[in-house]
Amino acid sequence: AAKDVYDHLVREIDYVKADMDLNFWLTPAEILKEKVADDEDLAVFLCACLYALGDEKAEVIIAELENLSTHAFVVTYYQGLFLLLDPSQKSPFEAFVGDMKKVLQSYAFEGSSIKRFLYKFNARDYERFI
Repeated sequence: AAKDVYDHLVREIDYVKADMDLNFWLTPAEILKEKVADDEDLAVFLCACLYALGDEKAEVIIAELENLSTHAFVVTYYQGLFLLLDPSQKSPFEAFVGDMKKVLQSYAFEGSSIKRFLYKFNARDYERFI
């Protein structure tokens, strides 16, 4: 079910880079109606869907990349494997799966790898790393 939700988001929702200094999240209804979302909207929506499916380990990560930009994605665990899910890249569900350290080292967004996590959250928890 998680793969189906992810695949639907990748197929139906276009990633758009937010170019405003005003930060707000679209509602799920707005995302589905307009079929566009930025990386944070996509990550929050995906994480909420995974949580609704019973995945209480899913978390939204806001990371600083090597180019000093920020980017949002979802991480979770399934059958002992670490999954990084980034629907804004339109990569396959299984693109970033395996050992956490190796996955994080291999991941990049628009050619820029992860420098550090800034914060992570889900429906129950919030942790800031700065």
